[in-house]
Amino acid sequence: MANVAVLGACIRHLVPGGLRFLDEAIAARMGPLGDANILAARDGYARCTRQRRTARDPRVEAAPAPAVAAAHATFPVSTTDSLSNHTGPWSDERPVLTDACTACALCALFCPEGAIRRSGGSMAVDVLYCKGCGICEVVCPVAGAIAMQEVLA
Repeated sequence: MANVAVLGACIRHLVPGGLRFLDEAIAARMGPLGDANILAARDGYARCTRQRRTARDPRVEAAPAPAVAAAHATFPVSTTDSLSNHTGPWSDERPVLTDACTACALCALFCPEGAIRRSGGSMAVDVLYCKGCGICEVVCPVAGAIAMQEVLA
């Protein structure tokens, strides 16, 4: 899954001690193919540090040099932003904003596709770009303001 390491990092700050819940969710969704994603989520969780340093924060060490040269990357690298990719048509779920939404825009800050924006004093979801990851629902501070709804064919 895309951004699973980022999910691990988010869990570290949003649900302290909740890594096992993410492990369970990944395993339930991906079955035996989820092992690599669980490792990536755990790595994201372990490497996540606070943005504002305090005296108690652990010292961040430099990342080890990659074993593979950049010219031989395993994964393709895009030269365009995500707004050139209509990811919405293949999603299984979409966020639905309810009247409880206060338009705080925290969901827009965390949306990896930039599919949620403030529009005329309220929030709006662009379903052409929403891939249905559900991060918006997890980070929303208002209970019931965003609900993931299954896309019916």
